Amino acid sequence: MIHRRIRALLVACTLAVVMITLLVSCATEDERNLVNQESNEPHIDGENRNVGDALDPANSTDTPGSTEPTDPTGKDGGSPSSDADQQEPPTSIGSPADEQAQEIEAMIERMTLPQKLGQLVMIGVAGEELDDTIQSYIEERYIGGVILYRRNLSSAVQAVRLVNDLKSVNREVNDIPLFFGVDEEGGRVTRLPEVRSTPSSRKLGEADAVDWTYRVGEVIGEKVAAFGLNVNFAPVIDVDSNPANPVIGDRAFGSEANVVSEQGIALMDGMAKQHVLPVVKHFPGHGDTDVDSHLQLPIVHHDAERLHSLELQPFIQAIDAGADAVMVAHLLIPAYDEQYPASMSHAVITKLLREELGYGGLVITDDMTMGAIAEHGDLGAAVVRAVLAGSDQILVGHGYDQAELTIQALEDAVDAGDLTEERIDESLRRILTVKRKYEMSDDVVPPVDVDALNERIEATLSTMP
Repeated sequence: MIHRRIRALLVACTLAVVMITLLVSCATEDERNLVNQESNEPHIDGENRNVGDALDPANSTDTPGSTEPTDPTGKDGGSPSSDADQQEPPTSIGSPADEQAQEIEAMIERMTLPQKLGQLVMIGVAGEELDDTIQSYIEERYIGGVILYRRNLSSAVQAVRLVNDLKSVNREVNDIPLFFGVDEEGGRVTRLPEVRSTPSSRKLGEADAVDWTYRVGEVIGEKVAAFGLNVNFAPVIDVDSNPANPVIGDRAFGSEANVVSEQGIALMDGMAKQHVLPVVKHFPGHGDTDVDSHLQLPIVHHDAERLHSLELQPFIQAIDAGADAVMVAHLLIPAYDEQYPASMSHAVITKLLREELGYGGLVITDDMTMGAIAEHGDLGAAVVRAVLAGSDQILVGHGYDQAELTIQALEDAVDAGDLTEERIDESLRRILTVKRKYEMSDDVVPPVDVDALNERIEATLSTMP
């Protein structure tokens, strides 16, 4: 009897041990599964990150990009985001990494070659009204944009009418809005009629008040946007290190690189806040020249070490701060290229600007009809070389015949196999991304309220330190 009870007790103990072992095993397995599950879950790191940061060059190791305009996806940014959004590294302008980039890729695939080539060209308009020639360039050549000068803008009413007429033509044939460019630097370089000019860059630099410069940038952007324009070829971030310079002078913020950098970035950010694309210029630095590139080809004789320590510094800082567009000047820089001007130099645009300085944004040439290029040889060959060197947008400010030469040269280069469609698509990605980022459209521009605009300008200027 006792033995049977002992055996029963032993069996019960054995069963209990087995049950405990099974329970421990299950618990351990559940714990492992939980750990594995947690390791695959997105980690909320508490960092603010815009929804569209995957396309934002400001977060890229190879190029920054301005974050002032509304996120191109149209979603609200700034809220904490999970690491699930960061599975792909942030990329530079033009890299297909998110939904918007995929839409751009789809758009590029649908475009014909003439449509693609047209987007690479921005041309000047002859007069104050829409004419048959500029209309045909939009309808048949699919140009990417226009630049307007004083000759095109005599009054606020006339200017808005011209802009709306150009937009109307483009709306009928093109889903891609036009660039509308202008040189509205302030001081002696101003184009917009009937509205108060802002101070020169030199005066801003002398005031040495970054917050105020930012507000001036905002009112410049507001002025430009009020006329329906979306690209401002400003600020000038050349260091004015040569008193004999015939073209820069008070267009520069000063002769010290740190002042130029701080002031230029503030003005750039203020304009971008108004959804106007700022174009920093004139890379790699037009400050220490004694020749006007509108007339002749200037030569900058400094070595690379000096260029990095002075002339390039504002551009380096602007890139780090998120510059989305850079204008490359017609300058010969023997330290990098003894043969070709910067605007046509692979060594300057691709090797220096893009690879060494890590810039992946839009590159625009200075006006290809300037004397510095005219004396250097054939315009068509110069245009093709500029694109092959890494330029995205060719600016042809004067002469419809020169615009025709430009587009024809690009077409011929494709036919000859010198310019590939892949290279064209690289520039298209940057162009289309910028147009989306700054929410450009061909919507009708309402009349300019000149009095109200001038009041806001006066209010800002009255706070000058």
